[in-house]
Amino acid sequence: MRRAPPQTIPMRLPTKLQKGKFAATRFWGIALVIAVLASVVFMRPSISAGQPQVWPTIQLPADAESISISDHMVANGVPMRTSSFTARQDVATTVAWFKARLGSPLAEDRLGNKTILGRAEGDFYITIQLEQIETGVLGLIGVSDMRYALTQRGKSREATDAWARDLPSGTKVLNLLVSQDDGKSSTYLLASNLQSDALNAERATRALERRGFVVERKVDLEKGATVNGSVITVSGRTVLFKSAGREATVMAFHDESGRAAIVINAVVLTGRLAP
Repeated sequence: MRRAPPQTIPMRLPTKLQKGKFAATRFWGIALVIAVLASVVFMRPSISAGQPQVWPTIQLPADAESISISDHMVANGVPMRTSSFTARQDVATTVAWFKARLGSPLAEDRLGNKTILGRAEGDFYITIQLEQIETGVLGLIGVSDMRYALTQRGKSREATDAWARDLPSGTKVLNLLVSQDDGKSSTYLLASNLQSDALNAERATRALERRGFVVERKVDLEKGATVNGSVITVSGRTVLFKSAGREATVMAFHDESGRAAIVINAVVLTGRLAP
């Protein structure tokens, strides 16, 4: 079972998400969980070359309020479309509703307090995550293009390796997520190694500077402090980047287990490709 990524400073999100039920870190974490679950649960699809790809459409309960998150997201090499919804009913009722409409086989799993439904549809894999909230149920839907992921493994590995080369020796990139929507390109990276916070912050800063980002300020993180509205749960170092059309945040710290972590959030506001 995958651990949730450490808390990060939230970057700008679409207005709909800023007003939603979850913050930036939770959004990225859930999206990555869906990508990982899809790649693990879904057995190798029958790849039918030359046939047009039609993304599945997921029907929602009648009272559901839907929020489109991203139609152009790549999580660990898996292209995804993600959306969220809320409905005034409990998880059990929502699970039964989806089971009646998605048909079988339909996988059902638990991840903490969340219920995960999964189903293969052609070369795609549909994942629905459901969580009970005060007003009813919060759902996140991910549709993963597994055919493309399998045929583009080499390019995906190259992108991950490029980041790993820019970071200190022994760094392992745990998660890399890229999305492109509304003229913005966003990158989320989570990596780990055995190096110091100072070295990790320095190398991550250089990596972003090579990608066109400009340092605005550097901050030493203290546990319990508030940065950009987020309460810091660990001590470490952060670097904020800001220039015309580009924003980024680097956090380097050790988690409660003593493992060194590097978190990079980068946003390109001009429509250019994400780093």
